[in-house]
Amino acid sequence: FGSNSWNAYVYNGNNTNDALNNYRGFYNHNTLNFNSTSMWAAASNPGTAAGYSGCTVNNDTHIVRYKRRGFTCGYYQIDISGHDDNAQLFINGTQVFVHNGCCDAHSAAWSGFLGASSTVELRWTEGVGDSYGALNFTTVAFPTITPPVTICAGTSTTLTASGAANYNWSTNTTHLVAPYINAPVLVSPPGAPPISTQTYTVQTTDAATSCTVSNSVVVTINPLPATAVTPTTANFCTSGSLDVTASGANTYVWSPMTNIAVTSPSGHT
Repeated sequence: FGSNSWNAYVYNGNNTNDALNNYRGFYNHNTLNFNSTSMWAAASNPGTAAGYSGCTVNNDTHIVRYKRRGFTCGYYQIDISGHDDNAQLFINGTQVFVHNGCCDAHSAAWSGFLGASSTVELRWTEGVGDSYGALNFTTVAFPTITPPVTICAGTSTTLTASGAANYNWSTNTTHLVAPYINAPVLVSPPGAPPISTQTYTVQTTDAATSCTVSNSVVVTINPLPATAVTPTTANFCTSGSLDVTASGANTYVWSPMTNIAVTSPSGHT
């Protein structure tokens, strides 16, 4: 494996068991995301790559193994941006993806934690025609978390994280209800200034890589409306009526409704 870069090992033949006994040479590719066509033409062979060290390679019937150890700690999605021909993806020595065929791409071929000692290998087998392989790595916000929410002051909501083995919400505990190590956590604000927002972050640590990642959600806490009723007191005859108006909100519900006729949703009765 290359250390924090890719070593591309090359073999002649396209029968995997036989070809891996026919090692020809290697070259180094030092970017995280790679496309082998930036090193050698697809219609050619990997022995023509810049920096290649080894013996001649067949244009057809060869195998290429891109191998790397060492990644910045994170939760990644790996896309196979292209391959020609058959492709296999290995994470820490375990095959996680295979496609026997040519000339297509595969989004989200794998997702998970990678760290300083993690290994990744993309292997492709060339039959005839062009030959290439390409991977793209994207860091993904993790764990999955509740979308942003809006609540009223004095009410509560539950934030939920999922997908991880452990959770820690303790980076900001304002308004949170303990314990802070559960997948769901309760937000219960006793009150808030107008349009207050709080950002809550959940962390998780992967046991295999010791990598810690986090994801955040914003909770908007709106103030309660300052409602008023006019007049506040009044006298009228038994057979008469009185116009009472509510203000300060968008919609209103009067209670009790006995002998009340609502004449406008804006608050008149």
